[in-house]
Amino acid sequence: MIQIYREGKEKSFSGKEIEQTIMNEVTILFDSLIFNTSKEKADILLQLITANVQETIQYLEKSNNIRFNGNNI
Repeated sequence: MIQIYREGKEKSFSGKEIEQTIMNEVTILFDSLIFNTSKEKADILLQLITANVQETIQYLEKSNNIRFNGNNI
């Protein structure tokens, strides 16, 4: 993500373009982790991902004094 940001800035991409590129990479990463993992590892991996995403959302809510609707995430 940091490299995408740096390359986007070097090429004078807009913030929206950089954001969309990063979001696409995150989606690809999650898809890969969820769908390209063996069944045995998938359960543990999915639990780990879920816990990390929940913690990140809680951190963002507390640090920015906002409340996310689960459908928006």
